[in-house]
Amino acid sequence: MATKTRSAPVRRRRSTVETAFLTCRVLRHAWDVIGGGDRRPEFGTMTCLRCIRCGTLRYDRYSRITGERLGPPAYVWPDGYRDSELHDMAWWRHQWAEDVYAKRLSVDGLDGP
Repeated sequence: MATKTRSAPVRRRRSTVETAFLTCRVLRHAWDVIGGGDRRPEFGTMTCLRCIRCGTLRYDRYSRITGERLGPPAYVWPDGYRDSELHDMAWWRHQWAEDVYAKRLSVDGLDGP
């Protein structure tokens, strides 16, 4: 059975944008409905959502008759969001936890680190 090798943790200060990307990957996006966006559906109705943290856009199409979603949502990611190295979720959680800990937004248990 093959084992996965994980990348070493990144030990550098992150920009606000990178922190937003980390947060969205770990906690998922925080959507705000912004209307129809700049696209028009061929059929049904379209709603555009924007993540309030990282700026990702999500386009959803629905049937006005049944309310059923028509196909999967389409996304437009900001520059730098896509993970070209295909890290697993454990790697992203570790990076996010390191970032949160460095900002003193988490606390250790009574048994220590």
